[in-house]
Amino acid sequence: MKIISKLAELLDSTEDYLLGRTKTRDNEIILYTRKSCPSSKKAKRWLENHGIRFKEIDLLSKPLTKIEFVRLLQLTENGTKALIGERSSAYQKLKRKMDFNELTIRELTDYIQEYPTLLKTPIIHDEKQIQVGFNEERIRSFIPRVRRNLI
Repeated sequence: MKIISKLAELLDSTEDYLLGRTKTRDNEIILYTRKSCPSSKKAKRWLENHGIRFKEIDLLSKPLTKIEFVRLLQLTENGTKALIGERSSAYQKLKRKMDFNELTIRELTDYIQEYPTLLKTPIIHDEKQIQVGFNEERIRSFIPRVRRNLI
């Protein structure tokens, strides 16, 4: 985990700027989706119905960058296990050729950029928390605390 934190710290500076990436603003919610994913549609509809502003990114048209992947890893409790969909056809195809546990972060992010369907969707996050998949109870944590008590 120290390596991931150090890598993210190093990448947070000039490289972000050069790649056209900016840090998420405080309380900005990012929703990574795939248009064909029913859970992605549910999450998007839930956020819209609750008046929560978010930025949607379709992983098939705009795959995660290495920087974004490292940031997501920092937010997870289970590392890559939380993000990689082991039931996906891309995973099943690739696991015949390699051992995912032996990949470096760089190698894994290269595969994710080439095969964005390796990632579970939706992925919802802000600066402090992440939710992978749609869970109506857990998604409520993205409602600002002041409004959450009113709903």
